Amino acid sequence: MKQKSILILLLDLFKFLNKKRKLQVFLIFFLAIFSAFAELITIGSLIPFVDLMLEPKRLFNYPLLENLFSFIEINNLEDIMIFMTIIFIFLIIVSTLIKIYIAYFSIAVVHGIGHDLSVSIFKNTIYQPYEFHVNNNSSKTIVNLSRAGASIGILHLIIQSFVSIVLSISIIFILLYIDLKLTIIGGSTLVSFYVLISLFFKRKLFLNSFQISQNEKSRVKNMQESIGGIRETIIGNMYNTFLNNFRKVDWSMNKALIKNALMLILPSNLIMMIATTSLTILIFYKSFGNNSLVNSLPIIAGLILGAQKIIPQLQIVYGSWSKAQGNYKIIEEVLFILNKFKSNIKITKSSLQKMAFNKEIRVKSLSFKHQNSKKNIFENISFVIKKNHIVGISGSTGCGKSTLLDCVIGLLSPTSGSIKIDNIGLNKRNIKNWQKNISHVPQFIYLADLSIQENITFGLENSKIDRKKLIESCKIAEIYEFIKSKKGGFNYIVGEKGGRLSGGQKQRIGIARALYLDKELLILDESTNALDDKTEEKILNNLKKFKKGTTIIHITHKKNLTKYFDSHFSFSKNRFKKLK
Repeated sequence: MKQKSILILLLDLFKFLNKKRKLQVFLIFFLAIFSAFAELITIGSLIPFVDLMLEPKRLFNYPLLENLFSFIEINNLEDIMIFMTIIFIFLIIVSTLIKIYIAYFSIAVVHGIGHDLSVSIFKNTIYQPYEFHVNNNSSKTIVNLSRAGASIGILHLIIQSFVSIVLSISIIFILLYIDLKLTIIGGSTLVSFYVLISLFFKRKLFLNSFQISQNEKSRVKNMQESIGGIRETIIGNMYNTFLNNFRKVDWSMNKALIKNALMLILPSNLIMMIATTSLTILIFYKSFGNNSLVNSLPIIAGLILGAQKIIPQLQIVYGSWSKAQGNYKIIEEVLFILNKFKSNIKITKSSLQKMAFNKEIRVKSLSFKHQNSKKNIFENISFVIKKNHIVGISGSTGCGKSTLLDCVIGLLSPTSGSIKIDNIGLNKRNIKNWQKNISHVPQFIYLADLSIQENITFGLENSKIDRKKLIESCKIAEIYEFIKSKKGGFNYIVGEKGGRLSGGQKQRIGIARALYLDKELLILDESTNALDDKTEEKILNNLKKFKKGTTIIHITHKKNLTKYFDSHFSFSKNRFKKLK
């Protein structure tokens, strides 16, 4: 596949901007033209200013200025010089203020665009089907979000480069007026130099962008694995393994960044050397002859100011291009995420109606296999779950119990067969309606670094929390006494991923969270396996006593819990058998 040019990639990225952002970008371009006009006047006014400072009588060489001073009745040469100085300073201040405002407006717009892209990438990622998240490493998601942040810097440079192009063109026009021959020679040399060096570095920058992208992913993955499994890291004394991996990928990424930085600053230093040398030769040449240097000073001053302004602008254009080229893979991956996932996004309203669930869940001839897999995890399974029953499903590890439930609750789509709720088949159109009935407690409970209350009520504002319901849920989950014993009670901070709690405590908080939601279907997916038998039985007794209007599906390895189930199914060697 042919590699797209960086300009095409940036134009593709521009298509994802909303109307407001596009309008703001065009406004920046308009302001750039206005700034260029101000710059034009500033440089153009330098020559008569220097000329008058050297010899006030040369005013008569500028009929326009002579007529202006006659009109405003300023005839004294000293007053004319003061007036010209004030005007020149005023033009410099106005030109600078315009550039400052453009810089401020550009930064605000670019960060607004970066925010929009970050939100789009996060939305496009989080709304993906469950199987997508199962098949993709979370470090990849984190890196993808950081891509939007990197895009901010690139977009800022690109907008700056357009402003610089407009300014450069205006400066070149005034310099052509000052000295046609020198401007053509100098301008051609500058542009040719930047074009040649860009072509020379293009391939190197692209290869570096690929290296930076790959190493950044590996870097984040290494950090996640080492810190995420910190117990294993400490007990297994695996510090050096992770540290060496981190050192290797981080240095590899930084070497590529060093090369890119060098390729970015090299041209400006060479250009300044060439420009300074050329100016020295010009002054030396003009110094021969009667008053040749003195007569040429206004023109030389104009050329110096023009060069002093145009070289940084050309460097910005080159720097923007090299930075964009050096981040080619990042821009490409941002576009990939925005393009690939956009069609899958279906925003659901919070006011979505619940699917009616009054009688039963009927599973018939259900089979499932993962994408790119030839073997079914389970096949031809049929069973019925009555409303308000407590149903147990037991079986050996890896037999497909959790996958079966993922199909029932709509996280996975079965390969064949059907799932019906009160004789209405589940499909893509009504799956979100069905999920409004479900609360799910997984084996491994996710807890945020927040208070116990915040982890149970998850996202609710304090004013909206039902205190009575909160306490009741904790009592059923057998966690209320523990909460009361902690300093701060419900405000006790659990630590990152619940690090300040035991496995059993985390599971009970997870159950309390599900109960607080008060849904019609409660799924316990091996979510009591960290509890002792006595506590587990207390919870099941509580559920049977206090949640009679709730249908409960409990996945477990323990066969001694059959007495708590209205129905009990066994999963073994791809066979699904009713025990009770």
